[in-house]
Amino acid sequence: MITTEEYERTKILNETKNESKQELINKQNNLTVSEELSMSEKLSSISRKLCMPRRLSSKLSKLRNMLTSFSHKKKKQYDWNNLARESQRIPQSNWDTWLIMAGRGFGKTRTGAESIKLLIEQGYKRVCLLGRTIDEVKKIMINGNSGLLNIYPEGNKPKFLESKNIIKWKNGAVAEIHSSESYESLRGPQFDLAWVDELAKFSNVDQVWDQLMMTMRLGNPKTIITTTPRNLSLLDKLMKQENVFVTKGKTLENKENLSETFLKNVYGQYSSTNFGLQELDGEIVKEFEFWNQSMFVYESLDNLDIRMSEKIVISIDPAITSKDNSDETGIIVGMKLNNGKIYILEDCSGKWGVNQWPALCVDLYKKYKEKCRNVRIIAENNQGGDMIEQLIRSELRDVDFLSKRSYQSKKNRAAPISCLYQKNKVIHVNKFEKLEQQMIDFPSKKSPDRLDALCMSVNELQVSDSSSYSKIMFI
Repeated sequence: MITTEEYERTKILNETKNESKQELINKQNNLTVSEELSMSEKLSSISRKLCMPRRLSSKLSKLRNMLTSFSHKKKKQYDWNNLARESQRIPQSNWDTWLIMAGRGFGKTRTGAESIKLLIEQGYKRVCLLGRTIDEVKKIMINGNSGLLNIYPEGNKPKFLESKNIIKWKNGAVAEIHSSESYESLRGPQFDLAWVDELAKFSNVDQVWDQLMMTMRLGNPKTIITTTPRNLSLLDKLMKQENVFVTKGKTLENKENLSETFLKNVYGQYSSTNFGLQELDGEIVKEFEFWNQSMFVYESLDNLDIRMSEKIVISIDPAITSKDNSDETGIIVGMKLNNGKIYILEDCSGKWGVNQWPALCVDLYKKYKEKCRNVRIIAENNQGGDMIEQLIRSELRDVDFLSKRSYQSKKNRAAPISCLYQKNKVIHVNKFEKLEQQMIDFPSKKSPDRLDALCMSVNELQVSDSSSYSKIMFI
């Protein structure tokens, strides 16, 4: 007859044997630090009480060590006091605005989130979270890897009421979400603390800032700005004010937490360029020249073997109408060789009607398809939408076609391409006078249709290189 004590012992032994290591790890991932330590202690207790065989006891010991190690890693993950660099710590001097202007990957978001956390612990109660869009506030400032919800351990996180666009802390502090797109919503609320992310991206930066300042009227208000710099008069004005503490930083300051591949590629492409000075070194570039005549490099098509190309792209920036005062339809043919360089083969842009440019693009597609297997037509569909693809496929049904929507400004799209020209990585096989003049004149009031098509082509060709980061559109 089995006693109750023997039955319980047998039951525990069987459960322990059947519990796989992966199952325990999965359970551990959902535990708080205190629960992990408790579980580790229980495993030790089981091992001692049951006088388990050496093999099973060793297994439990390894699992216990794993849990303890995970616990320590989690503790370290949330220990900002030890993780933060000096430039990421809240200034000790008297300030109303802390302006953090730094390169990409510096750790601006984590700095902003941790500073808000600390100031709330010190008694700040009414917080404004301001980004370019509501969606960006949620994705980056709140739910991002370094956002507010991910700098707290489980059990201590504030409550995000997404439907109401607010965050609540246990101590009564409340944060409201606002965007530059709807800055009029700042009429009415009042705050003692604000975090503004990527201020330099705001298209209406002065109006947004003025409205925000009208809300900072509780207690001893403080505003934290985390942004990559741009040549804005507001930033110049802020840096000259006595109550503004300015922190500048470079991407490389945070290299321990960044991918080596990322660093190799962005510095390989953008170092020693105005774009790199702004986006990586966090410096304001006063005169940002995109192109000049000295940046154009030429090589005859006779010296090139198109059959050795990795990819050929025919890009289209279509005009809706073809009247005398209409914009041109930009059509550019680009090629990437296995030497890593990009060659601009043709500029076929012009005032083409909708009954002309589809056939022209398909003729180009057929021409280059005879020499290269990897040929694609891409088009911007901001205007025209699905109609563009329908027009192309009406000429050739099985054409390799990709439709793209542009969400960023023309300057943001042109800047990385300009860097490639500065590095002599884009070569023209002829002197394309109209295209090159449009590049030199950029930015201008006239629509740069040829340049838009060029940027699409070059960017698509860069994407074909898995080690390239040119598709990352910096602000």
